[in-house]
Amino acid sequence: MEFLVELLIEVVAQLSFELLGESAAHSLGRRRSTNRWAAYLGCMSLGGLAGMLATAVLPEPLLGREITGLNVLVSPLITASLMHLLGRWLRGRDSEPGTLTSFSGAWIFATAFSFTRFWILTHWIALS
Repeated sequence: MEFLVELLIEVVAQLSFELLGESAAHSLGRRRSTNRWAAYLGCMSLGGLAGMLATAVLPEPLLGREITGLNVLVSPLITASLMHLLGRWLRGRDSEPGTLTSFSGAWIFATAFSFTRFWILTHWIALS
């Protein structure tokens, strides 16, 4: 049960950062086409930065459990699926969704977020 709560918290955190990013991109005005690989690199960089920020806010493992790598695999898949559904919904409303609302862009962002948080919590905290 604790694993499911931890997974839910991780997904909510990732979705929050991705929705913030998508909202910021939307509020900046009209989108222009970009190179897909450059967009993926941006998603990975922003995901890593968001993971560091989230770790600064919550510098301990959620629920006081020992960190396992399972969340690094599972939560990005759930987050990417939800963001993909949002992208499909936006396309149905004649909107132009960004890279974060594609499955691949959201998965790259969420994986970078999870992996960064996992690495910091398992390596840096263990050293201190």
